[in-house]
Amino acid sequence: MRLRLNGLNEGYQTIVETIGAVDLGVENPPFANAIEVSLTIDKEPKEIKIAGQVATLAVFECDRCLAHFTQQLVGDFNLLVTEDIPKAKTEIYEDLISITPTTSEIDLTAYIYDTLLLSVPMKKLCKPECQGLCPVCGANLNEGSCQCSHRSGDERWEILKRLSTTMTEEK
Repeated sequence: MRLRLNGLNEGYQTIVETIGAVDLGVENPPFANAIEVSLTIDKEPKEIKIAGQVATLAVFECDRCLAHFTQQLVGDFNLLVTEDIPKAKTEIYEDLISITPTTSEIDLTAYIYDTLLLSVPMKKLCKPECQGLCPVCGANLNEGSCQCSHRSGDERWEILKRLSTTMTEEK
């Protein structure tokens, strides 16, 4: 997504645009739906402050039960576009974009893509109470219990359990 700087008016303005995942220029992105980009722009004579919000629906595979599910991804980013980097307030803005007086547009594609990637959860679950798959037969425990016999624990630890029991009895 390119933002034309010479088309911006002084002061506050909002731009809302819908782009496709293909517009990000990435092969096989985790989000295949349209991406809603909302930019709040404050243009001043020497700098432009951009607060962006990005939202889309993504399709994931659950880490526990391997079922496919959709989840809303929402992320924010802040940019400061300026001609004078040393005087910029670097503690507020995540990224600074240096421009010259002749710069006519900036490309926001990388910022949009990075924001979406950072909003992907580390643990992708179809629902918080997902029970996952049976470790013995592989049945999806969200759809019902399985018929296989479950043994509690690993038989290799039986010796330590007996030792622990013996030690507590001696006390």
